[in-house]
Amino acid sequence: MKKKWYVNWLVIITVCLFISSLGVFFVSIRESLGIVKCAYGDVVIEGNQNCLCDSRGRVVCDEDMEEFTIKSEEFVTDNLSFTYKYLNLSDGRNSVTQDVEFMNISQVGTTLRVVLEKNTFCDIDNEVAPHVGFYKLEKDRIILTIGTNLVDTSYKIPCISENMFTIGNMPVKFEDDVKLLYQDQYGSLIPAKNCSYEGFLRNDGDVYNSSDGSLLCVCKLGESVCEKE
Repeated sequence: MKKKWYVNWLVIITVCLFISSLGVFFVSIRESLGIVKCAYGDVVIEGNQNCLCDSRGRVVCDEDMEEFTIKSEEFVTDNLSFTYKYLNLSDGRNSVTQDVEFMNISQVGTTLRVVLEKNTFCDIDNEVAPHVGFYKLEKDRIILTIGTNLVDTSYKIPCISENMFTIGNMPVKFEDDVKLLYQDQYGSLIPAKNCSYEGFLRNDGDVYNSSDGSLLCVCKLGESVCEKE
């Protein structure tokens, strides 16, 4: 009787080990054949979140982004559309002298669009390391940031990417002291030198009229300089 039970337990253990081995084998085969949930580096929309596909084909969202260079707990992706693309290689002679440079700020209704150029890394095919954009809206400032996945060591060539933030459901008019900033991976804040004039955000160098048409203004280093037309 005792011998019979001993043999039965061995059979059960053997079957369990066989099933577990099959599971591990299936997962490894699935990943090696590319049968995964998404493609590495792809931006995936999950509800109101911008997520990334990691190197194992898993969708990784805000709270799980341990592989990325910036933590996103303070930032959100609500009503945000974010895109990025390769611009050119960084050889020390490019116009981007710091981590980012704000290239364009435009506002139509409740939609704010910001285009910036950023120092980053690419692979030999000029593919930019995967980026995810976030923003934080405070009383008197808007802070943008980008999480970059550099776990894949093929992204090692210095380059510049163009990044566009399109944020909807923003105030129709901003206060005159609202500032736009970028936060890098070390927590440093880089100002956009933008102007806020009559409720609209303007980029450094923009030329615009006052609402009554009597003044012609230019944004210079964060200040609107106006003169009568």
